[in-house]
Amino acid sequence: MTLVRIARDLSERSEPAERADVLRRLAIAEAEAILLEAAPITTDAALEAMCAASAEPESVVGFLETVARVLKERGASHEVWQPLVERGLALHGARRDLQWARLTLLEDRYSAMRRPSFPMASR
Repeated sequence: MTLVRIARDLSERSEPAERADVLRRLAIAEAEAILLEAAPITTDAALEAMCAASAEPESVVGFLETVARVLKERGASHEVWQPLVERGLALHGARRDLQWARLTLLEDRYSAMRRPSFPMASR
């Protein structure tokens, strides 16, 4: 991680596409290391750099999906990764393809169970 942070510092004056690549790698590394304060900040910086580099929407959505998935798999709270999923789905649009499926599967889907209509036996 230290080397990627050094690369981030050195990329300050680089071309936008190169800076975006370094920031993407750092955001994913921070998510993998469960650095919950740093990862969202670096993710936002990477998204800004990707915008400056005129990155393809599919690339941006893929990045958002990767960071959100890694954060969720590492046990980050819903409040940390869910906004990334929502942002990716909004950017993705109405298409229903593999990227959409990956983002959609990250969403927590649950509903409250209703109380059973039959009497429960007591012990």
